[in-house]
Amino acid sequence: MKLTFKSVLTLAVILLFNFNCGTFINQLSATKGLHGFDHNGSIFQNTSRSESVVNEIGSKSGQACQSMFFFTAVAVGDASLPAAKRAAGINKINHITYDKTRILGLLYMKDCITVYGE
Repeated sequence: MKLTFKSVLTLAVILLFNFNCGTFINQLSATKGLHGFDHNGSIFQNTSRSESVVNEIGSKSGQACQSMFFFTAVAVGDASLPAAKRAAGINKINHITYDKTRILGLLYMKDCITVYGE
């Protein structure tokens, strides 16, 4: 394979966006959370973290997700708190879990929020 200047430059730009400590990718995320950012894997990421409002987890849970494809050219879904609450019929949230999946940086991203409560 012959490397041209254009192909090397394209690779450099892709790596720049994937190895930037997550500042760019996390700005696109619906699950940034209350306490900062998650770490991002440049090739693959599958992470979860929680935010607790009280010390116990509720008996009901509801999840809402959104996905982005092809360097954010296509985005679908509703990863909002109201959507997650509606999914389980929750009125009072007492625990939130954020889940992220990334494949090759911006090629595929999925953010889910799961709420627990009564």
